[in-house]
Amino acid sequence: MDTMPTPRRQDAQEPDQQLAFDYSLLDEETRHFVYQKTVETQGYLKRTAEDVVCIGLNLRAVKDRLPHGHFMAWAKSELGLSRQSCQNFMRVAERFGERIHRFGAIPVSALYELLDAPENVLKQIEEQQIPLTRPAVRAAKEQARQDTVVEHYLTESSEHMPDEDEAMQLRQRITFLEQERLQLS
Repeated sequence: MDTMPTPRRQDAQEPDQQLAFDYSLLDEETRHFVYQKTVETQGYLKRTAEDVVCIGLNLRAVKDRLPHGHFMAWAKSELGLSRQSCQNFMRVAERFGERIHRFGAIPVSALYELLDAPENVLKQIEEQQIPLTRPAVRAAKEQARQDTVVEHYLTESSEHMPDEDEAMQLRQRITFLEQERLQLS
């Protein structure tokens, strides 16, 4: 039986990580067909993300060139795009621009999810430490948010250490709140 290598995603976390899909379950013809379509689709995903950036750049260029108030009339009548779609395309172009090629075959939904991602999440994506899926990007953003909150708390608490009176008042307040919580439950 001719064995076909499992296609590797460009966004795999480790170079040797394979897709979870088990190609050995398929007959040879189907395995070859699915493998070919997987490779093709990965290319389309990469091109699609790059196309989103190009669309955003074009929209921005036209918006900058048209007289005020004419852009949306043009975008709706000529391209069938809503205001939100135009804004999304332009935001992607502004945020990622030339950097888009670093993300590999990224689904558009994950690309939009990255719009408000902190820089450290983008760096993890570029270094292929995070899978290029919308749920993985959301989880990474949430982890970054939590890390920021903890860091802020630790920084703030180390800058202002309460004196003994403040510490006693805080302990009393905590005790009172714990008692109140127990009464409510």
